[in-house]
Amino acid sequence: MDRSSNGAITVLTANGLTGSAPHAPGPDDDLLCVTLVSGRSLWVAPQMLIPQSTGTYLLPVAVPEAPAESEAEATHLETMVIPIIEETAEVQKREVQAGGVRVSKVVHERRETVAAHNVQERVEVRREPVDQFVTQAEPARQEGETTIIPIYEEVVVVEKRLRLKERWIISKHRETQTQSEPVTLRREEAIVEHLDSQAGAAPAASAPAAHEAMNARKRKAARPPAGKARR
Repeated sequence: MDRSSNGAITVLTANGLTGSAPHAPGPDDDLLCVTLVSGRSLWVAPQMLIPQSTGTYLLPVAVPEAPAESEAEATHLETMVIPIIEETAEVQKREVQAGGVRVSKVVHERRETVAAHNVQERVEVRREPVDQFVTQAEPARQEGETTIIPIYEEVVVVEKRLRLKERWIISKHRETQTQSEPVTLRREEAIVEHLDSQAGAAPAASAPAAHEAMNARKRKAARPPAGKARR
């Protein structure tokens, strides 16, 4: 590092002039005096001095050299314009690995009923009897979703003629025959009972017995008296 024992630093201008400053620029300095080898003094802002790897400081300003003949007049210069340079901060970023995460997954199962529409095709074969003689074969044809395929067969045709062989004559005759068959007949009989309040109930008499008693009384009434002779 090019620095004197008293803390002075070496300053190089942009056009190669050499100078020195009493100390390194600090944050508390407003202006720093740089004295060139030629004796000229420059007051610059501390942030204008850029430190170099060799220990010197670069003043990025091209300071014009004063002519030799006017060296005496250089001491009378009162003002020199120094451009003020401001540094701006440029923010850059880079990716660094600060950590990591581990993602794992767990499979959960559940049962659901899902309605799905499945289309199935079903073929229905229906045999339609035709039994007709044709002169030529017709090809298979398609009618919408129906396919019609004709089926043929060859048959032997035998000509037949009608011949009267005989006649059957059927006659009908009616005959009456008497036939005896045993038949069971049923009849109903009414039984009448006369009740006497004093003597009690009289014995029951059947309907034929009562009828027979009535006929006996009639015959007795019609009989003539015993004293008269019959003619």
